[in-house]
Amino acid sequence: MGEWAAIICSVLWAVGSVYFARAGARLTPVAMNFVKCAAGALMMSVTLRLTEGVWFPAMDRVDALWLSASAVVGLALGDSLYFASLMRIGARRALLTGSVVPAFTAVAAWYLLSEPMSQMQVIGAAVTLAGVTWVLSARDASDGPLQPGDLAVGLLLGIGAAICQVSTNLITKDSGGAMSALAVGVVRLGVGAIALGLMLTLQRGWSALREALSHADTRVEIAAGTMLGTYIGVWLMNVALLQTEAGVAATLLSTSPIWILPVSAYMQQQPISARSWVGAAVAVAGIAALCLA
Repeated sequence: MGEWAAIICSVLWAVGSVYFARAGARLTPVAMNFVKCAAGALMMSVTLRLTEGVWFPAMDRVDALWLSASAVVGLALGDSLYFASLMRIGARRALLTGSVVPAFTAVAAWYLLSEPMSQMQVIGAAVTLAGVTWVLSARDASDGPLQPGDLAVGLLLGIGAAICQVSTNLITKDSGGAMSALAVGVVRLGVGAIALGLMLTLQRGWSALREALSHADTRVEIAAGTMLGTYIGVWLMNVALLQTEAGVAATLLSTSPIWILPVSAYMQQQPISARSWVGAAVAVAGIAALCLA
């Protein structure tokens, strides 16, 4: 169950990213992140009310603090570092730094949570990441030229974002085990929205956000991206982290760059290169090994 949740989540993230990329033409990263977190938290809270009879879950104070910390680290700090890396070194290179997340997560989960991976799971994870890396490492004109020092700084920012993601994965798995995946999502997205709202206030970005949301197409794109990538996607991510090994979940959740290939081909009419097809085939073979292990 956890493996399939991670795969479906990764596919939905790929689809959602197309809508968020379109909306990003009018929204700053912090503003867009705030809207999707706030809207996602509201959707999850309504669903929690319908399914469990409460708007917000009751939980142990310690677990609440840890889950809140995971939201701030993962959604506010981690995403901010990632966007900074994106601006320095481009999307392809920034995504490539995220390939370290599954390895870091697996090692940290083994050391901190006593959660080993089987030999077949290790092989499957390695094959999956090899396919993803093969696709992302291709030279692309969209990467653009680098200014002196940008590569080193951008990679450090990307590694920092990856460490934040690893921390979030471990905290969510360790502190959310007694709660439903939906309840965990309400807490994390709600706290993340508050943190991002504070950041937006410091940036004095509320007027620009209101102006951006005055456009109907931006509202539609944000709604579609939030429904697929945040509401359903984050819900499934929590299912994956709570119901399977952290290293396996992190590996499968990192495969969005593979699923974005057919998504972009269908939604944006972008051709898929032979190299990308090979990388995708390798990654899918690794995914099969992980699911059958």
